Amino acid sequence: MKRSWHVLGGLVVLQGLAALVYWRVEGGRTTPAAVRSKLREAPERIDHAFPKLAVMGPQGRRFPLPAPTRPTLVHLWATWCPPCKEELPGLLQLSAEGSVQVWAIALDRDWSEVRRLLGEPVPSAVVLAESAEVERELRVRNLPTTFVAGGDGRLRWVFHGERDWTQAELVERWLVNQ
Repeated sequence: MKRSWHVLGGLVVLQGLAALVYWRVEGGRTTPAAVRSKLREAPERIDHAFPKLAVMGPQGRRFPLPAPTRPTLVHLWATWCPPCKEELPGLLQLSAEGSVQVWAIALDRDWSEVRRLLGEPVPSAVVLAESAEVERELRVRNLPTTFVAGGDGRLRWVFHGERDWTQAELVERWLVNQ
């Protein structure tokens, strides 16, 4: 009988621990309202020279990321980042429309995962870069991060976290008028 009480006590403790873990995980989740609020947050104002990054195109050719001559988004993402994958189609749509130049810089190790996600052909706006170089040049530690460069080639704004790039007011307010 004493053993049964020990087993029952152990089960109660385990159930309590499971409830605590569940409470901690669920408490840390972002609610849809919080996500919508984040999408409306203004970017951080900056004034930095355009980074000197070496990027790699889908065919394996390395080249320096060209300084922009018109409003440009420099978007840092990775295939292992769920919010990055969610917002990428909107960014690539902007690039295809041509109103804003987009450089979607994947921080993956090679092209295999990028190709698996995007298929072939990989859009010309997508390039790869070394994570260490990006961190050194742009001091980026979290993904997704998106910089807005003006036509003068200077970085003017930085968006931390995901955005809905299909929202016309977002594009008009922060990109077109740069």
